[in-house]
Amino acid sequence: VQVGHGGRSTNGVVQNAPVSITTQNGGSLTLQGGSPPATSGSSNRTYAQVGHGGWGSAVDVSGSDLTASIDGAISLLGGNSADAYAQLGHGGRDADANYASNISVTAGGAVELRGGLIGDETYAQIGHGGANADGTKDGTVEVTAASLLLNGRDVNANYAQIGHGGHNGLGSIGGALASNITVTVTNDIDLLGNDEGSGTAHTQIGHGGHNSGAAGDTVAGTISVTSQNGSITLTGSVGGSANSATQIGHGGYQSDYAVSDQGITVAADAGAIAVIGSGAQNQTQIGHGGELSTGAMSGAITVTAQDDISLTGGGNGDSTAQIGHGGADATGGDYAGGIEVHSSAGAVTLTSGTNTDAVAQIGHGGPYGAATSASLSGDICVVAGTMVTLDAAPDGGNQTYTQIGHGGFNLEGAKSGDITVTS
Repeated sequence: VQVGHGGRSTNGVVQNAPVSITTQNGGSLTLQGGSPPATSGSSNRTYAQVGHGGWGSAVDVSGSDLTASIDGAISLLGGNSADAYAQLGHGGRDADANYASNISVTAGGAVELRGGLIGDETYAQIGHGGANADGTKDGTVEVTAASLLLNGRDVNANYAQIGHGGHNGLGSIGGALASNITVTVTNDIDLLGNDEGSGTAHTQIGHGGHNSGAAGDTVAGTISVTSQNGSITLTGSVGGSANSATQIGHGGYQSDYAVSDQGITVAADAGAIAVIGSGAQNQTQIGHGGELSTGAMSGAITVTAQDDISLTGGGNGDSTAQIGHGGADATGGDYAGGIEVHSSAGAVTLTSGTNTDAVAQIGHGGPYGAATSASLSGDICVVAGTMVTLDAAPDGGNQTYTQIGHGGFNLEGAKSGDITVTS
């Protein structure tokens, strides 16, 4: 199912062909990938997409903005068969082309993105590209909603993402057009990496994705995420699901993208912010980079809330919670930018987890399995309306810590910047 030019395995060029979808009187929009028939047969590659391109396409797109203005809810739901993705953006799974157009999504109700439960790469995405999609990707992404839920779900390479890129995608992002991401939500914002306990799913507001980018690829674009009347919660994966990630920032788990001077702002104007690590090798992060990422990262990070701001390590190895660039075993070498964390009426709390490297950290860097050198810089300011608490779990695993500051276990090299903590 597709609203847009192209189609499966097509090629060509689309210029100045915007796509607009509007509903009235409370109408909703649902894009849902296919599922196997009840009797027999296959539903592989039964995707649902608003945008030009399509599965396996090679259609260059420019000047073709996408607009969805929906009175009710918007749902993007990956299907239950391989490649049964749901996407609002140009490109598609295995697409190989260049895209330069803006995306604007407005919903009077909830916006929900969920990956599928059966079959690889049944992703849900607002952004250009897609899983294994190569080529440059440019354009702003704006999402406005009553509430927001992203859930990467289960199975390898599934994900839920607002931003350009996707699992295994290559090509620079934001080099030709402004490619800022702006998410404004009235009530709660929830990002959950994987609620099923297996697979390598990721959930992200940012450009990039799991195993995305190549040496020399870059990302440009600021990120602003705001809840006006609710709370913002980032949670890693449940159980022992490995190599997943939950992130507000560019890059991703094992990403090779580099990011230079691109700021991140996360604000819960009337609620709390929680960064909760869980699952094995599951980084939960506000910042550019990601576990095992290789690119240099820089840009200011500002996290503000009316109520509590909490970072909590998990119960599995590498189930980290971090506000800062880098990530566990990241090898980018250089991470820079000031970090401000400010709770106007609540507490700021860091609590480490109960397994190896299940750290809670405000600062660039992260824990490392082997000695690594990096240059880390930028002032850090932490302000709480009540108290600031760092709690290292007494029954925590090896290399488990809480920290306000740049660095981390086994991380060598120059570290600079003033640290101010006020309560």
